[in-house]
Amino acid sequence: MSSSGGVLSIDRQTRDETAIDKLIAQHRIFFISLLVIVLAGLMLYMRQDLPEFGKWWKQTLIVGFMLSMVSAVFDSSIAVWTRWPIVAADSGLRRSRGGVPARYLAFPVGRGAIKLITSADTILPDEWDRSGPKLARGFGYDRVTIKHSRYFVFLTFSNKPSPIDQTCLKQISLKDQAVHVGIDEDGKDRYLDTAGHSGMIVAGLPGSGKTVFLRRLATTFALNPANYVVVFDGKGTRDFEDLAADNLTVFSGTPDTNEEVNAQLSHLVEELETRAPSSVIPGRVIVIVDECQGFSPVKGLNPAEKQAREKSLNALKDFVARGRSLGFFTILATQKPDADTIPTALRDNCGLRACGRLRTLEAEKMVLGESLGRAQHLEVGQMILDDAKAETHLLIKVAQIPKDTR
Repeated sequence: MSSSGGVLSIDRQTRDETAIDKLIAQHRIFFISLLVIVLAGLMLYMRQDLPEFGKWWKQTLIVGFMLSMVSAVFDSSIAVWTRWPIVAADSGLRRSRGGVPARYLAFPVGRGAIKLITSADTILPDEWDRSGPKLARGFGYDRVTIKHSRYFVFLTFSNKPSPIDQTCLKQISLKDQAVHVGIDEDGKDRYLDTAGHSGMIVAGLPGSGKTVFLRRLATTFALNPANYVVVFDGKGTRDFEDLAADNLTVFSGTPDTNEEVNAQLSHLVEELETRAPSSVIPGRVIVIVDECQGFSPVKGLNPAEKQAREKSLNALKDFVARGRSLGFFTILATQKPDADTIPTALRDNCGLRACGRLRTLEAEKMVLGESLGRAQHLEVGQMILDDAKAETHLLIKVAQIPKDTR
């Protein structure tokens, strides 16, 4: 195995990993500690016949036990480091010219988690994200978080459950769910009251401030540690990844391009099924889907892609239809709020609306229910809010959350 130009080359024999090879790779220091402890036992046994050899048995035994403790910390890191060429190739990261991206450093980060730093090479971020679930399974972990820079990729493998898997210790009331969204035309702070609602539509052209508004909502909801916020970035960009926190998780891609998106949606459906209607719930689940048209079946998809999107769309319908009393609040954002993007029945169940700049009166009517003739003239960052209860619509300037900060 060799490294050249940030790429590791792998021959076929290296990839033929047996169960014993895998076991040894995962517990190298531990097996060495066992050999040292066995040696200490042998020295104790022979100390009468070979006193010069046997007198060191205590020190050898101590070394053995120290190595066993070290193995608990570093064996997993060494396993990820040594098995990277095999697992990466099997996960589809092997390039056409041969080899996989070189790894530079592997080290433990917290209990049971390992961080691996590799070369970004020429592999696109989407390819890394698609390979993520296979990489995690290949190393024996439940999940992997992938962060990208220009030259490096940072992979964190862990068995840490998603925050939604953990029992929320703090009970929250569905009546207290207002979030700050910006200021009105008079400079007054304005809050979006989501109590009694299970869904919201956000629409706006590219560059209208839609993503800024979603970032604001995500971070504000996440300020309550009892809430769990899930952001699905349907554009497949990294507009939200800097917001990730203990109770805010970001997934990039669509159900037909990223297995993790499907897995998380299925997990959310399971969470919905386990909840009983109540005015007091164990934390609220906020689902934000940016560019939600990527979750709807459209023409031109193959059967597998169509099935994945239909399943995801049914999940979103379920969240909105049943979420009000079960603590789910779903935000669907798109550039074109027509029936092909958001089915009429789903759109009608979303009582809250936010409209950024749009080109036509028809598009404005799809969002707000009427044509005001204002959406075509909005500035960047301005949104028209409609909560289906107020007699008038509210124009606000969205309060920004700077990127790379929380």
